[in-house]
Formats: sequence, structure tokens, C-alpha cells
Amino acid sequence: MSTKEEIDDLIKSNICRPQVYGIIPENAEKILDFGCNQGALLLKLKRDKHCKQLYGVEIREEYRQVLQKYLDHAWIMNMEEEHTELGKEFEGFFNYIIMHDVVEHLYDPWYVLAKLRKYLSESGRLILVAPNMQYWKIFYELSQGWFLYGAEGGIMNEEHIRWFTHNSLTELAALSGFEIEKMQLLFPDTVELKMSTEQNKCLQFPLAKNLKPGQMYITLHNFNDQKNDQQLFFANKIMLVCSPSEMPVDPERIKDKSLNVRRKKLRDFYKNIKLLKS
Repeated sequence: MSTKEEIDDLIKSNICRPQVYGIIPENAEKILDFGCNQGALLLKLKRDKHCKQLYGVEIREEYRQVLQKYLDHAWIMNMEEEHTELGKEFEGFFNYIIMHDVVEHLYDPWYVLAKLRKYLSESGRLILVAPNMQYWKIFYELSQGWFLYGAEGGIMNEEHIRWFTHNSLTELAALSGFEIEKMQLLFPDTVELKMSTEQNKCLQFPLAKNLKPGQMYITLHNFNDQKNDQQLFFANKIMLVCSPSEMPVDPERIKDKSLNVRRKKLRDFYKNIKLLKS
């Protein structure tokens, strides 16, 4: 099998994150995919968008060989460990850092994001994607007393140890030294967005059209922004596009009450939330 055929097969057999792929422009350079798996997204960007200088960080040793073969450089490391760094030559280097379905796997994502910030160029962008804890199916399961790890669909993956809504994911980025440029909700393929505006001032889960005889349902009322607030319950993931903020942030591990201390230093946080909703 030729190198081209190997790359085509690798791209075909892996998930290439279409929403993130759509954000990266043609001929982009200096891209880091943190949690890159086998590097399929980076290779697709190289093949189809002619992107260059592609780098990956991955924790799994079994992917070392394929990443070193096809990428410009790859680190096999756990960035939660204190002395793990990419190197001084990469400070201010990357135009894009991608973290897709990563922060929910980290015990201390505040520490890791703050460490990564120095590797982003002044005009660079962090693309952050995580499952949405506000997704209606999680609400529905909780109302019945369930929080079932390993349930079908992936959002309750056994390795997920942190959970975020759009507000708390925004706060994670802000506390780690980033400003929010854009928020985008990602929806399952089965969702029709018109469903989120079917009702006037309340929202029922499951939707009335899908409700089985005798099945329990929950109803939510009094939305501030009916259309946008309701869509938050239909989105299973949240994507943020972030830029480096001017606020200095030193990577520090979380400890008891440390996040409240950081929040006090971030007086403009709610200003960022307001901008997202404008």
C-alpha cells in the first residue's frame, strides 16, 4: 500500500471532526491537535486544504509510530504532569490549537489550558469542543435517578470526569487566559432545529411527538431568550473559538476553593457571557 493509500485509509477509518475542519482555512499553517488520536483530522487538513506544519499531542503510546510517520512532530505525553512541556521553541508558535473532546477527560483542565496558552501565537485561535451537560437527555435521565456511565451515544463515556455547560466551558477558557470569539452549538444528526421553537414559553422532554403512552416527561418554563435558550437543551456539544486574553495567567493546579479565588480575579467574565448572547 502506498503512503497516499495509507493516509486515505486512515482518514476514512477515523472521525475527522467536520465542524472543526470547517473552521480551519485553506493553506493554514502551524496547527496543533491536542488529543489527536491517529492524526486523521490533521491529515485531512493537509490532503484537502493543503495545510502545513502539523503537530499532535497524544497520551496513548500505541499511536506513536503512525504520528511520527505522518506529522511534522508529535508528543506522546500527559500534559497534566507537572514537568511536561512542548519546548521553548514552540512558545507563541501555533496559529491553531484544537482540543476536541479532550477537557472532559482531564482532572485539571484549568491547569492544562493555562499551560497551552503560551504556545498560541498572539493572533492564534484555540478551538475547544466538549459535551454539553445541559443536553436534554442528561436532564431527563437525572430526573429518573440515573447518571449511567457507558450509556449509548458517547456523551456518558466512562472516561469523562469533568462536565460543562456553555457557561462553565466559557468560564474554563476565561480562567485559563482566553477570550471567547465565538460559541457554536453542535447538535445530534437526529435533531431538527425547528423543534426548539415549536412551543411558546415552555419546553417538554421528550417532545410530545416522541412521547410513548405512560412515559414520564419533564417541562421547562420561563426562558429569558426563548429560541436561543431552548436550543441549549438540544445541543449535545459546545464549540468555542477563543483567542489569548490580556489577563496574565500562571498555570496552577486546582485545590480547595482555588477556583473561587480565580473568579474574583476575573471581573469581566460575565461581560464575555453577555457578548456570547448578543
